[in-house]
Amino acid sequence: MKPLSFHCPHCHQHIESDPAWSDRDLDCPTCGKSFIIPARAKKAMSILSTVIECVVLVFILAITAGIVWVKLQMRAQDLAEDRKHEALLRDINPEKFEEPWQTAHRLSAEAEAEQLKACSNWLGFNRVIDHYVLTSDPAVSNWTGQATVDYINKNGGMERTNLPFKFDLVEHHVCGWVDATKLMRDEYERRMAEIGRQ
Repeated sequence: MKPLSFHCPHCHQHIESDPAWSDRDLDCPTCGKSFIIPARAKKAMSILSTVIECVVLVFILAITAGIVWVKLQMRAQDLAEDRKHEALLRDINPEKFEEPWQTAHRLSAEAEAEQLKACSNWLGFNRVIDHYVLTSDPAVSNWTGQATVDYINKNGGMERTNLPFKFDLVEHHVCGWVDATKLMRDEYERRMAEIGRQ
């Protein structure tokens, strides 16, 4: 049978004893103080309690990790919702989130995009030769522009025309369109000039 291995509770001297001596009084050979020799079962109980403590500790750590993970997931979801909300606010009122130069740059880019979109919707549109937007006035409603486009006429031939543009600000974004009034006035003046030359 394996000998009992234990320590003196007073001086911590390592001692070995025959298992038959368990639960009996012993005087420590080093310090001379008396104590009861522990039984092997007590050592097994001590190991069992240590194992139980470890299991409980692992369980507590797992629960804590689960709670932290859930909180992190909830925080990530909150941040995603905040970003969506901010993006919506940026779309509704972008000036609130921009420096003045950023607003001017964005509006100018939107005006150019609106101009090109309107050109591509022109009947028989083929291509844009040249285009510009005059953005020097701070009021977008005073902006004008022009685009030279090639288009296919109703006879199937290629023609070129200049399209005048007007712009306005609608809900913090630029919208642009062909200025039909100016286009008709220019066409009328051109025809009157041709008649005058004849």
